[in-house]
Amino acid sequence: MSYSCYIIDDESEMAKQIISYVERHEELYLLGYEQDSYIAAQKLLSGEIKPDLCFLEVQLGSITGPEIARIIHKLTTIIFISGSKEYVEDAYETDAVDYLLKPVQYVRFVEAVEKAKRLWTAKRESSDRAYFFVKDVFSGKLLRVLNADLLAIEGNGNFVFLHIAGQRKPVMTNLSMTAASAKPSDQCLLKSHKRFIVNLAHITAINGNEIEVGDMTIPLSRRCRSDFLKAIGARKTQ
Repeated sequence: MSYSCYIIDDESEMAKQIISYVERHEELYLLGYEQDSYIAAQKLLSGEIKPDLCFLEVQLGSITGPEIARIIHKLTTIIFISGSKEYVEDAYETDAVDYLLKPVQYVRFVEAVEKAKRLWTAKRESSDRAYFFVKDVFSGKLLRVLNADLLAIEGNGNFVFLHIAGQRKPVMTNLSMTAASAKPSDQCLLKSHKRFIVNLAHITAINGNEIEVGDMTIPLSRRCRSDFLKAIGARKTQ
């Protein structure tokens, strides 16, 4: 089995070394390398890049690796690289799988990759539980919804609608917005409007005050805009 890798590092020599390690490892292949952390974050958030594994430098100019990791950690598995132990605690708070200290030896690199593989195996084994049940008011049925398929949550009058990937009509529920957003586990849900909560993993574009999620166009309100863009690290694009 092969795993894709992406490198975010503003130090070219270190990046070259990690690239050589990726090319040397028979189970890994390189998707790309980016020096600009903001551009890298946008590529992951937009779905342009979907790596299994991300090697992330801890010190990236005006922003730290852990700050970037808080934005992208739901989208990829992160291994930090640093010349110092200063950010170890912050790094592990973002669910990083390992923290490599420079100079990085190939043996240590392989150990980190093995940790990631064990994590992926555990996630695959629990994937059958990655869903929740909700009652559809319209049909009266108790429906199973896969966490990863949830596009957005919409409040409309006395009901809350769950928009699901691959389904033409949303699921109508009598849950509150808060209760509905708490249903999926391990999903990054962001409020974009008083009536909408969107799944970050399904955002394809943000155009002014509109968010494209699947085939939907969802409003981004003035009140939510600042916090929303800050949460996805998109301030640089304003």
